[in-house]
Amino acid sequence: MNTAALDRQLSDIVYMLIKALRSGYSVRESLEALAETAPEPAASALKGWLADLESGCTYDEAFVNLQAVWPSPYLAQIVATIVATVPRSQGSGGNLATQLEPLAEQIYQAVGTDQAFYPEMRRQAERLGGPLPDRVQKE
Repeated sequence: MNTAALDRQLSDIVYMLIKALRSGYSVRESLEALAETAPEPAASALKGWLADLESGCTYDEAFVNLQAVWPSPYLAQIVATIVATVPRSQGSGGNLATQLEPLAEQIYQAVGTDQAFYPEMRRQAERLGGPLPDRVQKE
């Protein structure tokens, strides 16, 4: 996998994950939808994560496998946030979308974006509502 290309897509993946979570979708449902519509190489990486889940891996195991394919410190931050927040939110109302928001901006500032994601981001904003990031609106 081209880690640099994936990292450029990561802030957009997180943005779309946040929108889906806020619309009531689970992490898995959100990533399933992204795997079908995301540009490459993100689509293949997400499909691998989903295949691991289908084969019986736990979320944690599937994330470990994803990190082996996509050895990115940015992905590691997102995985750590998901793993730490999801169990806590099931018992106390924690909000994963709120926890991920600053990471999306931090990753965008560090590695940029991939304009190949913009059409999907526009479709998702139309379907789920809410504003687009400034970088997409300027295109």
